[in-house]
Order: sequence, then structure tokens, then C-alpha cells
Amino acid sequence: MIAINKLEKSKHLKFIVPQLWQGKAAIALEFSKHQVSIKNQDKWRELIGYLKKHQQKIINYNHCNQMGKNIGSERVLKGVDLTVGQWQKNKEMSWRPLGSKALCLLKVAKFNGQWQHLWLPPQAT
Repeated sequence: MIAINKLEKSKHLKFIVPQLWQGKAAIALEFSKHQVSIKNQDKWRELIGYLKKHQQKIINYNHCNQMGKNIGSERVLKGVDLTVGQWQKNKEMSWRPLGSKALCLLKVAKFNGQWQHLWLPPQAT
């Protein structure tokens, strides 16, 4: 929304996105301040403000990815889509939000090895 045309947008993104992926927000900020061809001043100021405000919080996603750490909740959400969501759709079932949430919680208990404990708690002696 900031660039003057698609070619400029592509050039900007080719530089900025890898910098942010590597946690180099300061470099992305400086580039955005001085190298970006601006069409929409308001959106440009919004980007600059965001980068300034969150500069210290932007993590090195590339490093996290190399270490095998989850990035955000993407895998969790994808897992829910592929298990519960697809299971419900494939069975042509219509679920209310409460029932769908309950099913998700049961699936989580099963995957975490808590199924037996949930349904058959140890007997008190």
C-alpha cells in the first residue's frame, strides 16, 4: 500500500521481509525511512511507527526455525484444521462452537496421554 507501483513494492519486500525474518528490525526501519518510494504517506508513517515501536520485540524467526522451535501458533492451528475440522467436515456434521471445543479438548487429552486419567482416574486407597 506504500509503494508507487508493483515493481517498487516487489523491490521493497525483497529487502524488508528477509531483514525482519532475521530479526533485523533496525535495518528494515532504516531502509523503510530512506529507500522506499512512497505513494501512501499515511501507510508509510504507520509502518515506520510499527517498526519503531516493536523494534526490540521482533525476534529472529530464521534462528527459531533452524532450532526447530514453533513460530507462533501456526502448527497448532493447522493441527486443529487437519484433525478436528476435517473430521467434522468429512462426516458432514454440523457442530455448535461448544461441542466443537469439547471435542478439541478431548483430542488434546488423548494426544497428551491423559485419556485414561481423564476417564479412569486412579482409585483412592
